[in-house]
Amino acid sequence: MRILLIDEDASTIELCRLAFESERHDLRAAPADRDAIRAAVAPHVDAIILDSASTGIRDGEDLIEMLRSIEGARATPFVVLTARARLEDEIRAWERGSDAFVRKPFSPVGLIDVVVAVADMTPKERCVRRNAMLRRVRAVHDRVAWAREERRMHAGLGSLTPVERRVANLVVEGVRLKPACARLGVAEGTYWAHKGAIRRKLSVPRNEPLESFLRRLGSPSECQRVG
Repeated sequence: MRILLIDEDASTIELCRLAFESERHDLRAAPADRDAIRAAVAPHVDAIILDSASTGIRDGEDLIEMLRSIEGARATPFVVLTARARLEDEIRAWERGSDAFVRKPFSPVGLIDVVVAVADMTPKERCVRRNAMLRRVRAVHDRVAWAREERRMHAGLGSLTPVERRVANLVVEGVRLKPACARLGVAEGTYWAHKGAIRRKLSVPRNEPLESFLRRLGSPSECQRVG
């Protein structure tokens, strides 16, 4: 196989060259420069590995879009090799058209297996796999984001004073201002001050009503038990 590696790190280039050559694959490297990449792609290549943090072109994943515009590389499989570990980075890579995603530090043998596997797939098979991986990563990302938000909000609830928790319950119940003040035995200004404190402690988005935000945390009784 002929592989093109687009990476700025000399140690990564040397490691990949030795690994791929040891299994009789031809690997050549090119910097993240448009002219250099076009020249390197001119001969047929079976796969392209690119570092998503490569400099010279705005963002690593944009390399895929640029490479897809080159006649000889439109159907070539792309493997993103990156030190970025965030799920958001992986999502962007799959969205841009990556056929595989490998994080640094990496196993050279594992990288070879990934490159060979995607190179053996048809364009349709790679497309199906890419869409499936994108759905999986998005699902994990959404679950993680939801769990983090839940922990943050419930930690905020635990910081509320007893009076603020009572105000939160009245807000969730939909009790109007005057009856709420009567039940708490406070002035209207004090009631609004408590609501403002709740918004700050829970980091309620400015454009979201406090009632809808609190309803997402659970029932009034659950609010009372927190803290």
